[in-house]
Amino acid sequence: MRIEVMRTVGEAYLFAWQQRRDLALIAAPIAIVLGTARALLSYFRPFPDGGEAVLTPGFLLAGVIVAILSLVGWVLFATAWHRRCLVSNYQSTVSQELRWQRRHSLFLGRTIILGLLTILVSMVLALPVSFLFAAWGSAGGTAAISLWMMVVFVVEARFMLVFPAASLDDLMAFGKSWTRSEGNALRIAAVLILTSVPISIAFAPVDWLLSSVLVTLGLLHSLAALFVASLVESFIGLVVTACGVAGLSFGFRDLGR
Repeated sequence: MRIEVMRTVGEAYLFAWQQRRDLALIAAPIAIVLGTARALLSYFRPFPDGGEAVLTPGFLLAGVIVAILSLVGWVLFATAWHRRCLVSNYQSTVSQELRWQRRHSLFLGRTIILGLLTILVSMVLALPVSFLFAAWGSAGGTAAISLWMMVVFVVEARFMLVFPAASLDDLMAFGKSWTRSEGNALRIAAVLILTSVPISIAFAPVDWLLSSVLVTLGLLHSLAALFVASLVESFIGLVVTACGVAGLSFGFRDLGR
């Protein structure tokens, strides 16, 4: 079985658009929590006498808390949206899907393990790729980094079927994901890129406009303005996530459970 990249990508975008109401309902509470946390973190940055922000233990701790909230929010949203894509006659309410359950712990565990695997693969590939392009000078450095990132991402793609599986309470092992994705690594990677990068680029002017408005109008110390900007940015991030999740879900579906 081969994943049809462009059909899967088109289906992912179309699904996100057709189910935009559900997307908004699931994303809104997460975006509000994350937007509030990020706005507070920005608002209470310690500035010594109007100078550059400094890092204090309290600020670093707050940053860690916000990072953990962001990870939890991502797990809750990604799991819910995978289920929205894969469960027939989807009936779960938003409150049910956003309540932490065993599947979320499984999803989080898979995320941590894949992160560690990615670090390991990156370390293993870094030296031979660098050696391969060593004679190219600065251009070789750029080529080496590009090739290294591409190979790591393609290898990582073969393990990613564990995520839609986890959302369905399926204890799929990484080895089984590797076997099932055989012959489709590049296709899965292409689907993930094409369902994330174009929409990220499309939303980039919004991020730029928000940042420009905050700086131009001197609103960097306004909690309300920071909240609005953080809320919009968090929501956009979840929309981008929804498209990537849908692409992976449909690829998982087409490869068979």
